[in-house]
Amino acid sequence: MATFEAQVEGLTSLSIDGSSAPTQTELTQFLTDGAKEVINLLPEGLLPLCTSSVGFTSGSASTLNTGKVLHVLRSDGDISQPCRSIPAIYKGKYSDPDDMNYATVTDPVFYVENNTIDVLPAGGSCTYSEVQYPSVAYGDSAISVFPDEAEYLVPLYASVKALQNVLGNKSSNSDITTALIAMNAETDECLTIADNIATEIGLANTEADKIATEVGLANTEADKMAAEIVLANAEVDKATAEVALSNTEVDKISAEVDLANAEVDKAVTEIGLANVEIDEAAILVDSGIDTATAAIATAAGRINTAVGLANAQFDAAVLEAAQAEGEADDGKIDTALDLINIQADSAVSTISSVTTALGNANTRIATAKAEIDLANVEVDKMSAEVVLANAEADKATAEVALSNTEADKMAAEVGLANAEVDKVGAEITLANTELDQALVAVDDNIDTATAAIATAAGRINTAVGLANAEFDKCNALLDLGEADSEGDVNTALTAINTELDETQVVCDLINTQVDAAVVQLGESATQVDADVDTALAAINTASDRVNAAVALANTQFDSAVTANTAEDIELASSHVGAGNGFLSEAQVSVSEAQAFASEVSARVSQISGYNQVVSGYINSAQGYAAELQSKVAIAQGYSNEVQGRLAQAKSKREESTSRVEAGNAYLSEAQASAGEAQAYVNEVQARVSQVQSQISVSQGFLGTADSYGKTAAGYLSTAQGYGVVGDKFAQTASGYAQSAQSYLGTAQGYGGVAQGYLATANAYLSEVSQDISLAQGYLAAVDAYVKSAQNYGLEVDSRLKYAQAFTQTSQNRVATGNAFLTEASASAGEVQAYVNEVAARVQQVQAQVGVAQGYINTASSYNQDAQGYLGTAQGYGLGGDKYAQTAAGFNQSAQGYLGIANGYGSTAQAYLGTASAYGQAAQRYIETAQAYASQIQTKVNIAQSYANEVQMRLGVDTAHYGWYEKQQAKLQTDYDKGLQILMGAFQRAER
Repeated sequence: MATFEAQVEGLTSLSIDGSSAPTQTELTQFLTDGAKEVINLLPEGLLPLCTSSVGFTSGSASTLNTGKVLHVLRSDGDISQPCRSIPAIYKGKYSDPDDMNYATVTDPVFYVENNTIDVLPAGGSCTYSEVQYPSVAYGDSAISVFPDEAEYLVPLYASVKALQNVLGNKSSNSDITTALIAMNAETDECLTIADNIATEIGLANTEADKIATEVGLANTEADKMAAEIVLANAEVDKATAEVALSNTEVDKISAEVDLANAEVDKAVTEIGLANVEIDEAAILVDSGIDTATAAIATAAGRINTAVGLANAQFDAAVLEAAQAEGEADDGKIDTALDLINIQADSAVSTISSVTTALGNANTRIATAKAEIDLANVEVDKMSAEVVLANAEADKATAEVALSNTEADKMAAEVGLANAEVDKVGAEITLANTELDQALVAVDDNIDTATAAIATAAGRINTAVGLANAEFDKCNALLDLGEADSEGDVNTALTAINTELDETQVVCDLINTQVDAAVVQLGESATQVDADVDTALAAINTASDRVNAAVALANTQFDSAVTANTAEDIELASSHVGAGNGFLSEAQVSVSEAQAFASEVSARVSQISGYNQVVSGYINSAQGYAAELQSKVAIAQGYSNEVQGRLAQAKSKREESTSRVEAGNAYLSEAQASAGEAQAYVNEVQARVSQVQSQISVSQGFLGTADSYGKTAAGYLSTAQGYGVVGDKFAQTASGYAQSAQSYLGTAQGYGGVAQGYLATANAYLSEVSQDISLAQGYLAAVDAYVKSAQNYGLEVDSRLKYAQAFTQTSQNRVATGNAFLTEASASAGEVQAYVNEVAARVQQVQAQVGVAQGYINTASSYNQDAQGYLGTAQGYGLGGDKYAQTAAGFNQSAQGYLGIANGYGSTAQAYLGTASAYGQAAQRYIETAQAYASQIQTKVNIAQSYANEVQMRLGVDTAHYGWYEKQQAKLQTDYDKGLQILMGAFQRAER
């Protein structure tokens, strides 16, 4: 028979040894206590099986072991006489010979007093039967002096007590305590890091205040500069008035000749631009449009092929459907298939119309190109004439310059100086506006955002502190405990610990990267997005992929036809599916090409890059963060496994679990506050960048103003050196002007001829647009025919679902036909894309031709203006009085004012430079705060992972607790039931 230890282990699923819960010593005690309780509950009829006989001499009391004495005997010399039980208080009466109750040797009595038993009268040999409680060891397999029918109740009792011992020992778990300690450590670190964030934000705020101060100082200097510029402007205005009085007539002739020369230069420039546009239009026709139309023809051929193949499949489907007669509505199927053939034939016919229309467009494009080439020749002639006219105008200008050199220089220099001074005032106004906006941004937005960051950081501190308090409470509840013994759960929890330990290492790596980023924040570089050529190359690559995918789809559909002919329906379906996959790939590539085309039109600016070294470190940190998230996700996966295995368990540690959940809630709150702080940090960063940008803009305005001021001073200095009007060479200049007029008239004639050629080219290009519109209409019709055929194919497919084997073959052919139609539709989409490209390029050519015409018209207008100016110049010949000395005095005063203004401008720029440096420092502090915020989030995630571990281990303990509790209740029920059965059986036996 098995030992009592083995029986208890079998009933409880426990493994009991010298150090287990319970121990073998405790089990021996449970067995002994169980035997004692069973004996105490046995009916009196069974108690004799548990007794021993004890002898003593009356008068010398015997010490009792138990309180259960069944009977007492005293020998009278012959036999053992039974003794009556009396209360111990009457022992004197029963020992007094004169008392009527005196005990005799034939009627003895016994009494129990002070845990002893004695018999009256004294001096006789006595025995008594006493119930004895046995000692039962864990290694025993039977109990002596104990009824066998009650023996099985003893291991039941011991099993119940053993489970109670296990339940009591479940009050703690060392793994949970370890996880809670780790959670506390992480949350404590969060508190420290949050303090670091507050410190960094405070430093950033200090820098922002410094920015506001510096910008205010710069604004003051800019105001002073503006005042000096106003004074200088007044002096320049006076000088301008004086020069105007002395230079009126000479200025007129000089201005007229200069204007004529400028108009001729403009005409030459416009003709050059027209030539460039015409050359570009010719290149576009030769390359882009010809390539696109060739691609259209290729795609149209694929449409013809695909529609023809689809038609063949639908014809075969008709034959297959005919063999399924009686299984489906043949008339309707035939009608639908006939309609499919009609639609497919119409699509083929319409594709021919598309090809014809595109051929006509190509022919007209070639004709338009020829006209553009002729116009180009005329434009070249026009350019040559204009060059000759320009030469004559240059000569006239030189002659006029000889007569007008000094006066013209003085007038021009004063005029330029006046213009520069006006520009200085405008630039200072703009700089002032930017500085005002920067001050508002610093005073309002940045201060508000940094205050909000500080508030959020405070909430993080509060939430993390509350979470820490909750975890401490859990720690107090779960002081010490045993490791889980369940294999699967233990394995998963070990894996969770491994992953979480690795997250600590990854966190250290993140810290290293962030620290390195802080060190390298001073270095920066710019990165510019890929240019239009790269995008165009990507478009070509995507177009090549479209062609390749369509070709692969075509191959698959051909294979599907072969397999279908061989009645290998599954293989045919596989080929059709593969073909559709390639067509989907082609559609994706078309979308990609369209996306790159959109990028070409949208990309107009350069993107500022961030510090490359810092970005590298931050990216590295983000990579580690991603790895960390992955490990947390793995741990979560193991956690889900544990939770799945414990899904049926009851929660018996509600307080500990609620504490962990409360801690998690506080951590979630901390995460939310960290996210809020991050958002405000981003806002501050953006605002600081905005302020820096506005400071840079204002610096640019002030720099420009300074440049204008210096230029104006130079003009005024030059004007002071001029004061004498030279000799007049107007007659010679007039002759040269007449020659220039003659050349310009000839150039206008050539321009008229070129415009005629360009008008003809435009007419042909307009017809090309009509041909392309016609082709687009045909393509729309093709698409409609294909879609209609596909709809009829769906009808046939629906009707054939009720047919048998031949119907399945017919359906497969219809599916193959639909696949070919899908291929045709994809090719039609490709044609449409190329047609759109041709249309866009034709519009571009037309636009370029129109631009060229505009340039030529502008050149003609400039020529006419030049002729007018030269004519006017011939009428001027007299110079006015000289007021140069007075003007020189005013100019000197203006230079003085401008010098003072430049000094103020330099001071303002110095203040703005300091403000920019403060802005960069503030940005570095904010970036450091961002890194700390990311670190907090990582720490919170780790703490949550430990919290999940705590919850899972609580779940495991809860499940075990529940099982042990149920098993204890079951064994208790069995034990109680056994006692009832034992007592009931004895009572029935007595009756």
